[in-house]
Amino acid sequence: MFPIECDGIQVGEVTAFESSPSSECDGRMAEISYRVDEAYRRRGLASEALRRVSEKLLREEGFAVLFCNCYADNEASLRVMQKAGFTDTGKLVAEKETPECPIRVFFKV
Repeated sequence: MFPIECDGIQVGEVTAFESSPSSECDGRMAEISYRVDEAYRRRGLASEALRRVSEKLLREEGFAVLFCNCYADNEASLRVMQKAGFTDTGKLVAEKETPECPIRVFFKV
């Protein structure tokens, strides 16, 4: 877990979990999630933190591929991932709990 801070206060975090190997990827994979307290959103904190953490994981920790996902209608989260250098895979995944709102998957190598 990597804290997101603003004015010396932790206002969120970026979390990374190593994923099981995939036939689509040679090397280590990690799934990344993030959150920022509502009062601190729309300041670019999540995008900057996600960019920094993802670069560290790729450069220093030996991961080959990182991925994130969010609900397809979550425009703010879609922008966070794009600004942090993640690419939309075009994949939509439906969940049992929310089949009416699929999840979009993004990756970074």
